[in-house]
Amino acid sequence: MREKLEIADEARRIYLESNGRLAYDEALRQAQKEYEEWKSIKGYDDKYFISNKGRVKSIKYKAPRILKPRVDNYGYYRVALCEGNKVKDYKIHRLVASAFLENAENKTTVNHIDGNKTNNSVENLEWATSSEQMLHAYKSNLRGSNKKRISKLKVTESCRNRNFKKANPNEMSNLIINENEDIDNKGIIGGLENGM
Repeated sequence: MREKLEIADEARRIYLESNGRLAYDEALRQAQKEYEEWKSIKGYDDKYFISNKGRVKSIKYKAPRILKPRVDNYGYYRVALCEGNKVKDYKIHRLVASAFLENAENKTTVNHIDGNKTNNSVENLEWATSSEQMLHAYKSNLRGSNKKRISKLKVTESCRNRNFKKANPNEMSNLIINENEDIDNKGIIGGLENGM
């Protein structure tokens, strides 16, 4: 109940500051968006909390403090949490999703909707399968195209269909390129002769 009153007060403040330019319902939406909600991280006896904005708070000691995350080799924010003598490293986006997003289908990965790995706000996260993540990355141009790989597969498939065992790679590539008009990156395939 207290949280709703805080949001309503914030909405009222936003509305008044806008001098009537914003409708109250828009001010309320902004206040809800800006509001930071905290939930206890499972397994840590209310010593650590995660927010819907992707911040981690520790209350292990007298004064609560926000933990500083580190960026791993893949560009994700991580944080180390301690329980007794054990230290465990967590990806922050997984902590946010576990606390704030329902996972009825038991999907195993968490997708960043905008593709920004450091934006761990709950509005930017969704549970996904690995294949859904790959499809999202491809559609959002977050991952390079597979044209080179697909073209190499076409070359390999054509070679198998023709029962090439030992042949001059230059001749094979040129023959396949000339026969397959749907291959749009012929220059790349032309360079495959060294790798075959």
